[in-house]
Amino acid sequence: MNFGNQFRKLLKFNVISYFSNTRKLSLDGGSIKFFTPSLNIYENEVKSTTQFHLLPSLTSSSSSSSSSSVMTPDLSIKDSRIRNIISEPSTITDMNVGLPVSNLNINNFQLPSIFEREMIDPHGQVMEKKALNMIRIRHKKIKKHKRKKLLKRMKFHYRRLKRKRAAIKEQKLLKEITNTLEEGERYNPDQELNEHMQILNWTPPMTRVRGFLAPQEVIEKELERLRNKKLLDERIAVCLKKM
Repeated sequence: MNFGNQFRKLLKFNVISYFSNTRKLSLDGGSIKFFTPSLNIYENEVKSTTQFHLLPSLTSSSSSSSSSSVMTPDLSIKDSRIRNIISEPSTITDMNVGLPVSNLNINNFQLPSIFEREMIDPHGQVMEKKALNMIRIRHKKIKKHKRKKLLKRMKFHYRRLKRKRAAIKEQKLLKEITNTLEEGERYNPDQELNEHMQILNWTPPMTRVRGFLAPQEVIEKELERLRNKKLLDERIAVCLKKM
């Protein structure tokens, strides 16, 4: 254990025991001796470095007061190393922080911060990877050069392919033209007109008489009656026109 830590521990223990009434003190020429078994370990170390003195106000009243009266010791340390550990720093820096000025521009105002960050300029110089860009450009040029060489070497082959494709297109067009001519020769307008008229004149077969299902004999009688009625109506209309 370090001597500074030992001294702090000893000092704390002595002050607590001094203010408690259970400890007994003896005055011998202004010095204080503690009759505790735990202090025998540090007695030789403390004698060379520390010495306790009573305050003058307390020495006069010590004779009249009883042993239970409270006395505050004054600590004087000879060793400079221990003094620096315990004593407060000699210089204290006062940090005066004031409010911001009312006329201060808000855009340029910066709050004080511990961490300072470097602002990256968006319009600054951009470090490009020139080697990679050059390799890409070279690859593009090589591909272009190879394409040109291939076109030179395969020029006649590509011409043959074009001719074959054109011939195939012509054959398809000729087939379509011949098919349309054959369809025109086979076309009969009278036959198509009759088919359309049959579709328009078609009537569904009669299955009901006066809203009820009826057998075929009753349906035929009803049809005859309707035909006769139609003929009578036509004759009456002709007679009325003559009158």
